[in-house]
Amino acid sequence: MKQPSVKKVIDMELTEILGLARSIHFAMLHGAISKEQARKRIDPLLTRLNRVGKRIAKKYKMPYRKITFANLGENL
Repeated sequence: MKQPSVKKVIDMELTEILGLARSIHFAMLHGAISKEQARKRIDPLLTRLNRVGKRIAKKYKMPYRKITFANLGENL
């Protein structure tokens, strides 16, 4: 599975980024890639998601629940 470049991640919609992060996490759970590889691929995606999500939550005066590597398997 090839990781998208930083420029492509910036241009992606947030739902696409979350979907990509969850698919990488799913691949890790089924043994296709190691936890270290998954974490290395997911960290830039989560940084982008959390940065934008926090900004949106602040705009609407709502609390933001940070998305972490551990809770990607949960229903978000």
